[in-house]
Amino acid sequence: MLRLNRGSGSNSGLTLVEVMIGIFIFSFALMPIMGLFGRGSMATQMTGDYLTAMQTCSSYLRSLSALPAVDLPIGNPVPLDREFGGSPTNRVKVPSKSVINATEFAHRLQVRYVTRNTTKKDLWFDFMVQPGQLASMTVYKQFLRLDFEVSWRSRHDGQSNRVRLFTYKADLE
Repeated sequence: MLRLNRGSGSNSGLTLVEVMIGIFIFSFALMPIMGLFGRGSMATQMTGDYLTAMQTCSSYLRSLSALPAVDLPIGNPVPLDREFGGSPTNRVKVPSKSVINATEFAHRLQVRYVTRNTTKKDLWFDFMVQPGQLASMTVYKQFLRLDFEVSWRSRHDGQSNRVRLFTYKADLE
């Protein structure tokens, strides 16, 4: 028992009431700190879901962009849960849904033709060649635009989220 000198009495020490008041004050000081752990865990889960969606979009867009343009179906949206690609060695299977880390993600793919306006100056085709060097560049008039969207519902607040990435692919055929 912790004893404090409270005067001349031989039974000086902390009473049960004083100990209970100390525990009560300590618990109120500890509650906000414990709340930080819960919020930090929730933020980590939400960030993890967002990064998973970004990685999924990027991965499928990269795989689909590697396919020949004739193997990409045109549509808004493109039906999923099937394989794309004509050769047995170069195929991409895109599911309509996936479950990663207990979160369900829905996938959506859109492929469409985009025609470039040849009278409009495109900044992304302007480049400077160093003196004494040769440069060649092929400018295509028609492109495929591939949009991939991943959506999910947050397990913490029930809010719908989505990530949408797109890329362009020149139609070489």
